Amino acid sequence: MLTTQGIVMRDILIALAIALPVFLVAGIFYFSLRRVVRRLTAKTGTALDNMLVEALEWSVFAGIILAGMYFSILYLPLKESFDFEIRRGFHVAFITLAAYGGAALVDSIFRWFKLEVKRSLPYKVDLEGTSPREIHSCGMLPPLISVA
Repeated sequence: MLTTQGIVMRDILIALAIALPVFLVAGIFYFSLRRVVRRLTAKTGTALDNMLVEALEWSVFAGIILAGMYFSILYLPLKESFDFEIRRGFHVAFITLAAYGGAALVDSIFRWFKLEVKRSLPYKVDLEGTSPREIHSCGMLPPLISVA
């Protein structure tokens, strides 16, 4: 069981001092991204940039939070077996988050293609064979296979 034996209160406070500013930066980044970037993308004529920002904003926010947690936990003097398992869990979380972000990007590109490009083409394009759910599930398979 994970206990605080051998971890001095000073180390816990330093780990919190690493994590809390990162959480604050993540919150500021998230809200500034929502205000500034969405205002800039609203001025453009296409919906692609709006969809890309919408697809990436949660992944970037979660990535910053995960990085802050990872760096703060790295500072703690944990037993080697606990440290290894915690690092492995974070690596899986980062890989899963990257796969989700990539799948969300591909999904937004497909949605944009279906909304704007498909209408303007003189010939018919069949996108019914590939749905965003299939893309998301294919994007999530590699991290799940690497864990098994």
